[in-house]
Amino acid sequence: MAKNLILLLIGLIISNKILVADIGDILFKTKLDGISHITALAIKSADEIWVADKEKDSLYLINFQSNKILKKLPAPSFRITGMGYKDGRLWLCDKFRNKVYCINTNDGIIENSWEFAGKSPNALTVTDKGIWVLEERKNLYLLQELDGTIIKKFDVSGGSGLGYDGKYLWIANRMRDEIYQFSSRYGEIINIIPAPDKHISALAVHNNSIICYGYQNKELMKISIKPEKDFYILNNKKLRCDFICKVHSQGNGNIQEGHIYIAVPHSLPNQEIIGDIQFSDKNMKFVYDQWGQKIADFEFQENEFQASMTVNVNLKRVRYFIVPEKCKNIADIPEDTIKKYTQEGSKLFKDDKLIQQIAEKIKKESKENNENLFWLYRRIYRYVRENVDYEYAGGWEIAPVILERGTGSCSEFSFSFLAIAHAIGVPSRFQGSIRVRGDDASTDDVFHRWVEVYLPPYGWLPIDPSGGDSESLRWQAKNFGELDEKSFITTIGCGDSKYLNWSYNYNTDIKYKGNLVIEIESYGEWQPWDENSK
Repeated sequence: MAKNLILLLIGLIISNKILVADIGDILFKTKLDGISHITALAIKSADEIWVADKEKDSLYLINFQSNKILKKLPAPSFRITGMGYKDGRLWLCDKFRNKVYCINTNDGIIENSWEFAGKSPNALTVTDKGIWVLEERKNLYLLQELDGTIIKKFDVSGGSGLGYDGKYLWIANRMRDEIYQFSSRYGEIINIIPAPDKHISALAVHNNSIICYGYQNKELMKISIKPEKDFYILNNKKLRCDFICKVHSQGNGNIQEGHIYIAVPHSLPNQEIIGDIQFSDKNMKFVYDQWGQKIADFEFQENEFQASMTVNVNLKRVRYFIVPEKCKNIADIPEDTIKKYTQEGSKLFKDDKLIQQIAEKIKKESKENNENLFWLYRRIYRYVRENVDYEYAGGWEIAPVILERGTGSCSEFSFSFLAIAHAIGVPSRFQGSIRVRGDDASTDDVFHRWVEVYLPPYGWLPIDPSGGDSESLRWQAKNFGELDEKSFITTIGCGDSKYLNWSYNYNTDIKYKGNLVIEIESYGEWQPWDENSK
């Protein structure tokens, strides 16, 4: 009796693991007997798939659960690189002949073929709207079944696998070992997940899962694309950060009262503070600004003064997986959050005529397309990155000047985004950080800033408008909902802080007498850290 109960509990545990499989988890994998060079696949049913084997120039219908070959057909060319299935027919592409074929799976007869409008077709999938074909290195096409006439075209930098889930396309990139969720409505990558194996050469989608083939290990895998968590930890590194602020004075005069304010970080999804934070001055006191930011206040009267903060931190690469259909609307945001994080700011000028015109345009387009907050925030993100080019020239202008000029730094990208969002009436704020610049042992005296938006039911979501200033759809997607393991957040706020003003992570307030020239030096010094570090 006890033995049977134990076996039952083990069975329930195993079943539960399957039931709560998270996005990217491998649900099933196998090596196919006698088939080892798969370059394309298409799903016929829950258990049956068609695959193309380039070594044998053949097409196989396989039950991948039992690893049994059900049918074999000759391939119409020597190198099938893409495949889709619909209504008893396989659509195939050959990147060397640059052709697309339609073959009847009942008798193997080729019923249609045409020249591909692009170059090197490397993947294919079939939808009710037409045939999607992906080039090896550049464009994604939607083509008419009859003769391959182009309906749509997007530059996605190519790929090695292509599938369709009924709403979104999924693209495998075998060079980066990533899989992208792509919206053909907006022409944007929505989410990125790590590939389950090296060099994915074929991909298809079925019921919240992807069937794909890892060409390096010759394995057919089924992975989940149904997220169970809001975000995922992809990498981490433990480091020590010494943040140092120095006051240098020259001339005939004296400092009467001085304050160095240093923003105090705390643990967040992308960072875990290890142990206690150390400060150079035991007489330092803590203060808080109107945004709830904790700040170390170092008071001094010396003409030469240094304040420092030492933090051991586990920095993490965090990637949010946002399901657009789960996202809510403005009415679902708490009123106090809207009131607090849509305020005017001295760098924003949200009531400026230009800002209001941009905000009204974005609101109108979003309403006409019946979009929720996810798509509204992406419209703001898209507008800023398309209308501002990155240029680090020093100094911070106000948002209307930045948007009219068309260039700006990371802070100015953030000001522009905040101004538009606040004018629309959706909550957003900024995060200031110390960056790991290059090697883990490095110095940062430039710092970095991006924005957060409030997106129910996910909460605060990071968006880096300046990081998204790129023609790469992948890079645009990475900067909407991802933080790398090089960003150490010290400051969260909305500007005009009582102590920090608009600074990334520190500020000074110095009163003096006489002819005195005061210079401020600040930087973050990084070193690798482990439990044995001193």
